[in-house]
Amino acid sequence: WRWCKSVVTSPLSCISTDDMSQVFSVAIDLGLCCRFYSDEKCSVGLNSWGGDGAWYPGTFGVNDQFRTSVGSYQC
Repeated sequence: WRWCKSVVTSPLSCISTDDMSQVFSVAIDLGLCCRFYSDEKCSVGLNSWGGDGAWYPGTFGVNDQFRTSVGSYQC
Protein backbone atom coordinates (compact mmCIF):
# COMPACT_ATOMS: atom_id res chain seq x y z
CA TRP A 1 0.00 0.00 0.00
CA ARG A 2 1.67 3.15 -1.17
CA TRP A 3 0.58 5.53 1.62
CA CYS A 4 1.54 3.25 4.52
CA LYS A 5 4.86 3.54 6.30
CA SER A 6 6.64 0.71 8.08
CA VAL A 7 5.66 0.25 11.67
CA VAL A 8 8.21 -0.17 14.41
CA THR A 9 8.17 -3.85 15.32
CA SER A 10 7.75 -4.19 19.04
CA PRO A 11 6.14 -6.78 21.30
CA LEU A 12 4.06 -3.93 22.69
CA SER A 13 2.49 -3.08 19.33
CA CYS A 14 1.96 -6.66 18.12
CA ILE A 15 -1.58 -7.96 18.53
CA SER A 16 -2.55 -11.60 18.20
CA THR A 17 -5.62 -12.15 16.02
CA ASP A 18 -8.43 -14.08 17.62
CA ASP A 19 -11.36 -12.46 15.83
CA MET A 20 -10.47 -11.15 12.39
CA SER A 21 -13.88 -9.54 11.84
CA GLN A 22 -13.16 -7.07 14.65
CA VAL A 23 -9.71 -6.30 13.25
CA PHE A 24 -11.03 -5.41 9.82
CA SER A 25 -13.95 -3.33 11.12
CA VAL A 26 -11.59 -1.26 13.29
CA ALA A 27 -9.02 -0.85 10.49
CA ILE A 28 -11.67 0.24 8.00
CA ASP A 29 -13.50 2.59 10.37
CA LEU A 30 -10.34 4.37 11.50
CA GLY A 31 -8.51 4.23 8.16
CA LEU A 32 -5.49 2.57 9.75
CA CYS A 33 -2.52 1.08 7.96
CA CYS A 34 -2.06 -2.42 9.33
CA ARG A 35 0.49 -5.10 8.56
CA PHE A 36 -0.42 -8.76 9.01
CA TYR A 37 1.82 -11.72 9.87
CA SER A 38 1.46 -15.49 9.85
CA ASP A 39 2.81 -16.05 13.38
CA GLU A 40 1.57 -14.68 16.71
CA LYS A 41 4.64 -12.47 17.34
CA CYS A 42 4.70 -10.25 14.23
CA SER A 43 7.95 -11.76 13.00
CA VAL A 44 6.93 -13.94 10.03
CA GLY A 45 5.39 -12.08 7.11
CA LEU A 46 2.66 -13.63 5.02
CA ASN A 47 4.63 -15.19 2.14
CA SER A 48 1.73 -15.24 -0.29
CA TRP A 49 1.17 -11.51 0.33
CA GLY A 50 4.67 -10.19 -0.34
CA GLY A 51 6.72 -11.84 2.42
CA ASP A 52 7.00 -8.71 4.54
CA GLY A 53 3.53 -8.73 5.98
CA ALA A 54 0.42 -7.75 4.09
CA TRP A 55 -0.60 -4.11 4.28
CA TYR A 56 -4.17 -3.09 4.83
CA PRO A 57 -5.61 -1.04 3.19
CA GLY A 58 -4.46 -2.29 -0.17
CA THR A 59 -6.22 -5.62 0.04
CA PHE A 60 -9.59 -5.02 -1.59
CA GLY A 61 -11.18 -8.23 -0.39
CA VAL A 62 -10.75 -10.45 2.62
CA ASN A 63 -11.25 -14.10 1.87
CA ASP A 64 -11.25 -17.10 4.20
CA GLN A 65 -7.70 -18.08 3.23
CA PHE A 66 -6.40 -14.68 4.35
CA ARG A 67 -8.32 -14.86 7.64
CA THR A 68 -6.98 -18.30 8.51
CA SER A 69 -3.38 -17.48 7.57
CA VAL A 70 -3.07 -14.38 9.78
CA GLY A 71 -1.72 -14.90 13.30
CA SER A 72 -0.95 -11.32 14.35
CA TYR A 73 -0.97 -7.73 13.16
CA GLN A 74 0.36 -4.23 13.82
CA CYS A 75 -1.30 -0.91 12.97
